[in-house]
Amino acid sequence: MEYGQQVPAGDVGQQQQQLAVNTVAVKLSEFWAQDAELWFARVDSVFRRARITASLSKFNYVLEKLPVDVLISIKDIVRAINEDTENPHNLVKDRLLDTYKPSPWSLANKLLDSPEIGGGRPSTIWPSCPKVSSPASCSSPSF
Repeated sequence: MEYGQQVPAGDVGQQQQQLAVNTVAVKLSEFWAQDAELWFARVDSVFRRARITASLSKFNYVLEKLPVDVLISIKDIVRAINEDTENPHNLVKDRLLDTYKPSPWSLANKLLDSPEIGGGRPSTIWPSCPKVSSPASCSSPSF
């Protein structure tokens, strides 16, 4: 059916039903600056579940959930993105992950502030210990 084409009276309900199917409501939580990697894992999961694959749509949903101070920090990317931009979601995601990743020093502080073992069993203490490294960060020359 072409835009502006008259719809026969009997087909209006069917057309409205089809439009309702094509519209997906996505509800994202506010951006977590303290753990941007985990926030994007959750957001990407929501996009997969909602079958949202268009990068520009993902970008628009993410942009909606960023606080003003975060938007200001990436305004160069936000202003440069248009319909022709290739993979805008990944541009913003990569910048935010890079900006809000913990520094090696903050990871070291987390490790030093971890709970003391005392008389507890390792299996009971492990969940309360902070995750301070990933395989990629182990090769970092900072430490």
